[in-house]
Amino acid sequence: MTPQVCPSCREPVANGAVKCPHCQSDIERKTDRQIHWAQVETWAKNIRDWIGLPAAMLAVFTAFFNPAVATIYGWVGWDGADLTAVLYDSNFINVGYDDKPTAEQVDKITMHIPFIPGVLSNDGLSTASVVDGFRCTLNKDQEANEPPLTYRFGYFDPNSQKRAYLQIGTGASIPFYSRLLDAGTEVNGWAPTARVDTCEFTYADKYGTHAPHVLHLADNLVSQIRQLVVPDELEGRQGLFCKSMLTNMILDDKTVADCVSNTHAIAIEPAYLWKRGVARSLQFSASFAKIAGVQNQRAPGVILACESGEEGCTGLLEEMKASLGEFRPALTVWICDPRRPLEQTSLDRCRKTEFPSPP
Repeated sequence: MTPQVCPSCREPVANGAVKCPHCQSDIERKTDRQIHWAQVETWAKNIRDWIGLPAAMLAVFTAFFNPAVATIYGWVGWDGADLTAVLYDSNFINVGYDDKPTAEQVDKITMHIPFIPGVLSNDGLSTASVVDGFRCTLNKDQEANEPPLTYRFGYFDPNSQKRAYLQIGTGASIPFYSRLLDAGTEVNGWAPTARVDTCEFTYADKYGTHAPHVLHLADNLVSQIRQLVVPDELEGRQGLFCKSMLTNMILDDKTVADCVSNTHAIAIEPAYLWKRGVARSLQFSASFAKIAGVQNQRAPGVILACESGEEGCTGLLEEMKASLGEFRPALTVWICDPRRPLEQTSLDRCRKTEFPSPP
């Protein structure tokens, strides 16, 4: 028979003893049931250790496997970005109210900016740098003989009204706001998407520019995009304010000037896009000079269509004066009300301002 051991001092004691002669500790006698459960506990611990070993091995394998996969993907060029996009229903911003803190909100809303929200996601293995806009091509109407119309959208910050430049990390998704920049047909210089009723989102990663992500539009979004602008809005404003001028003139760099007079190369824009109008007019002026020579150069000019009337754009004009007071080269801006009756509408009736401001 195996001699009994004191559980406190581990010295041998006689079988059946109830007190240790060495340390005087009580010796607890275990029942058969206690002995049985001690055996079960030992068995369970052994099973746990055997289960824990494969789990630990799996964790080690995963720690080495994931970087190895990324390395292999890099060898074959599969570790680039992979962009996808979702568009939601269109909405609009009340300028001076939705984009201002409560203390700075205006009492009367005179301008609305329509926009389309969405989400961009990157399911790839490197960061995606998104080009500053996307384009959608839709059938102009249901008649097959009408050319498709291409709409160009730009990402923007609804609070600052400034253009947004988006970068999307690996496995990330970010919301965005986009507003319509312009619309036109391929004949007038607007490159269409590969298929109608789709949008194309161009992006780049460490390998360069990717083929665009193509989003097929549901019928409700097709209808909403069509309603963002009147398809012939630019053409109608050219008819109002560019009488006796050349319109849609293709220039040296393949850009298309809205209007060209004997003195100016002109861009037409909604009033709230005046900064873009300035940039486009400068480009038109420089491109025209390459065609016709410096002696026949046209000065940059911008026609701003103010839907709230010329007086409603007084604040915008003050903003322009603050920004363009010392602007070079010389620039002419006309603020026009497109709501006037046709017989009262011409460039001569618009509010004309020269920049830089005269001394």
